[in-house]
Amino acid sequence: MLDEAAGADDNPDKENVKRLLDSLEGEKKAEVDAFLPLTVDDEEVTIGGIIDLLHITSDCVEVIDYKTDRTTHAEDEYRKQLSIYYHVVADRYPDRSVSALIFYTDEGDRREINPLSRSELREMVKAHDA
Repeated sequence: MLDEAAGADDNPDKENVKRLLDSLEGEKKAEVDAFLPLTVDDEEVTIGGIIDLLHITSDCVEVIDYKTDRTTHAEDEYRKQLSIYYHVVADRYPDRSVSALIFYTDEGDRREINPLSRSELREMVKAHDA
């Protein structure tokens, strides 16, 4: 993803991702695996995905997920996904503040997401399995 963004042309999504990447100071890691183990009804369940971008500085870590949507109608679903990533990253970097953001590539808009708690994620898994 980082290499693709570096070759941005007339595509506004690529241009906006390139602009974002150029604006970030610190370490950038693309496509990071994220797996969150949870205990649900006395069973170990692992949920996960791939973080599009981690932006890491000495005092904070940003979880950034790219979305090509032109509207924010699916933000509740994205919040679930980013909440998983948030908790994985918070466990990996306990000495840093962690935030989760959606980057809407079409407009170049960054939107911070308030992550669900681990107990809310457990309830979500329970409801899904019911």
